[in-house]
Amino acid sequence: MDLFRAKAALCRLLSCNIDQFEFGDLKVLVSRRKLLWHPNKNRDKHNPYQFAEQLIELKEAWKVFLASKTGKQGNSSAHSRSEGFNFKSYTQSEPDFICYESSSSNDSPPKRPTPQSDPEPDSDDPSWGKWDRRRRAKRDDKYFAEKKAREEREATPEYNETPFDEEFFVPSTPKKFAVPDGMRAYFRSASNRRAGKFFSLFSSESNQGTVMQLYRRFANQLSYFGMYGMRTDEDLVCILMLLTSDYRLADVKKECRKLGISPVEAFYATKVGKCIEFCKEKYGQPKEEPVKYSGNASTPDHSKKMNYKMLSDFAVANEITDPYELMYDYAHLSTGCDRSPSKITNEHESDHVEHLDNARHFEHFSDKKRIAKNAVESVIAKLLVQSRRESNLQYVNRRCKEIGNRIQDNFSMEDVGEAWFYCSEIIHDFRTISQHILNAFIYGKPRERYVALKGTFKSGKTSFASAWCQLLEGTNINVNVDKGRLPFYLGQAIGKRFILFDDVKGRSLGSENLPSGPGFANLDDLRDHIDGHVEVQLEKKNMQPISQVFPCGIITCNDYHIHQSLKERIIGPIEMKASPLFPFHAAQRITEETIFIGLVLYNLLPAEAHILEFLYKNKSKWESQHMQSNCNCLNVSRQMEQENRKTESRGDE
Repeated sequence: MDLFRAKAALCRLLSCNIDQFEFGDLKVLVSRRKLLWHPNKNRDKHNPYQFAEQLIELKEAWKVFLASKTGKQGNSSAHSRSEGFNFKSYTQSEPDFICYESSSSNDSPPKRPTPQSDPEPDSDDPSWGKWDRRRRAKRDDKYFAEKKAREEREATPEYNETPFDEEFFVPSTPKKFAVPDGMRAYFRSASNRRAGKFFSLFSSESNQGTVMQLYRRFANQLSYFGMYGMRTDEDLVCILMLLTSDYRLADVKKECRKLGISPVEAFYATKVGKCIEFCKEKYGQPKEEPVKYSGNASTPDHSKKMNYKMLSDFAVANEITDPYELMYDYAHLSTGCDRSPSKITNEHESDHVEHLDNARHFEHFSDKKRIAKNAVESVIAKLLVQSRRESNLQYVNRRCKEIGNRIQDNFSMEDVGEAWFYCSEIIHDFRTISQHILNAFIYGKPRERYVALKGTFKSGKTSFASAWCQLLEGTNINVNVDKGRLPFYLGQAIGKRFILFDDVKGRSLGSENLPSGPGFANLDDLRDHIDGHVEVQLEKKNMQPISQVFPCGIITCNDYHIHQSLKERIIGPIEMKASPLFPFHAAQRITEETIFIGLVLYNLLPAEAHILEFLYKNKSKWESQHMQSNCNCLNVSRQMEQENRKTESRGDE
């Protein structure tokens, strides 16, 4: 066993990154693990040899590692520049944070234009007098005619004053069409406007070719289509159409108008089998019947129906709380995937296969928004109940398993190496900031529930905080709004565990020309929300107010003044500066996996043994390759570290 395999085995067996421990602390940890796994000293008396193989592997790996340490006492390794990790004080202060036993390998209208009036002739024109006399005569004739008609109407005792003209009271021409006798029993009430599947259309279009266009329009969704000629009126035809999905009557009429078919009347029909039998008895065999009816209406074919539970399960599995996002994502599953190969995961491919037929039914559904809203309500209910019953520590352990398995399936050596480079080199003091955020999230002590990050432009504070928000499945709330609109934005925290107040504005302090805003003034008024002493009322549109403890989170800002009363309730502000190392291996997007890799390799989050071994191997390979290549990122990092140490030593003197 070489040194590289020995280190990877120690990381897997001890469930930690050994590079972050001093030699003395690591020796204590190995001794404890030997005692735990020894056949004569472990607690399991019924099966004392269950860890015998792990114990032998631990002894061999420790022997190789110890030999390399004793042979190279004077040489400094590539990781010795990091500050030593006080294992004893950390495990004693937070004994429940990392559970080593659980990490074993066994866990798994514009206006209308008015015509211009005739221009009056000029007063100096000799024809002016004639034109004026004609105009006055016409006006007088019209006045006397209206006066005479009014006197005649008033003289009639039955007259009732009305603003309508006489033509209004002329009765309209009666309709020639009437619903045939006996068919009313198969029509739904006019007050019932709910979408349906069975329609009866009466049309004056006797051209069979035109009617068949309607069949071709709904060909993929038809369970029955028949056209009957009516004996009572040869100009009318009756079309019975049974669809597999619900449609509104207005949508069916709209489709008919597009095809040039003008139905005289259209109805929602019921009792499919009996209605078809009645039409055949009354009108004879249909003129056209491309799709015959087979089956009983009381036992519908469930394979041709929309499965609402599958839609809800998809929304719950992906935790989609936006109905519009759910409508798009689920309709996307009805066709072949057009995403780039790098964004297609194994879960996404299986969703395409599992939800293909149901998504096709959903795509042709007339009321997608209503169904999506009902599915989203299930997601919100699950998150709300889960946030009340599951502690934050249990949530962290569950999320670590989910993200760890995803990384092992989809991440390469380059992805792991660049994530480690971002957390260890680009973000200054990543360990300290992360410990503050984790303590605020897991323990949630009052006045220590929010961490403020302050920095200049392009310092990386927003991308860093957003990745944390993704890791803990939080939400971003904008507080730079009027105070009256603030409760509407705070309602986004319902069912969430983590909050990000990003780019909060206030009164500028520095020389930069920063825009002012009411952000910090609003946060100062939200003292019950920030402290977390009591439950607060959160409201959302079309929902009853919900009482819950407001979640903890992160505040990011530029160089703005923070009220003293708010400083007493938060941790920080912690200064973040732009790193000169960012041009080296600049990540396109900082994600939750990036933060997770840094936290696991810094031993701040638990991970299963095989995931930790996978991360450590890929990180070590990436570092060794870059040491041998022409990349100068690690050398620049060492030079910066030496300069920082010199500056600190000068300050101490």
